Amino acid sequence: MVNNRDFGIFNQNEDFFSSIGKNFLGAFNNAMKTDIVESNDQYEVKIDLPGFKKDGIRVDYQNDNLIVHAKHAYASEQHNDDRKVIKQERSADNLSRSYNLPNVDEANIKATYNGGILDIILPKQAPDDSGTHHIEIQ
Repeated sequence: MVNNRDFGIFNQNEDFFSSIGKNFLGAFNNAMKTDIVESNDQYEVKIDLPGFKKDGIRVDYQNDNLIVHAKHAYASEQHNDDRKVIKQERSADNLSRSYNLPNVDEANIKATYNGGILDIILPKQAPDDSGTHHIEIQ
């Protein structure tokens, strides 16, 4: 007796359908690939943002979180010899990512962007314990 499993039909379909989700989600995971290195006195964050311009990138630090936004638009047109549009493509990327990095000296954060890599240095400061209020038990 010949079984469909002998030809690997079901296994191929299972691999095909399971890879669709991985490929779809993988596109989002590849956005803003990041390296974070922590030392005693600072964090260094390197983020891959190829194709973005410096003026399309925004970096904020709020409530112990580094927040990076990047956006750009791209347009391409192709014309035939009579200048009739035969193909027109537009795309826009709008990415945002947040990183929890506590105890940062906000006034001394430095960021540079060169060759598609955003490099952010976040100097550390001593934890602020002034928000702690001791309540004596009576």
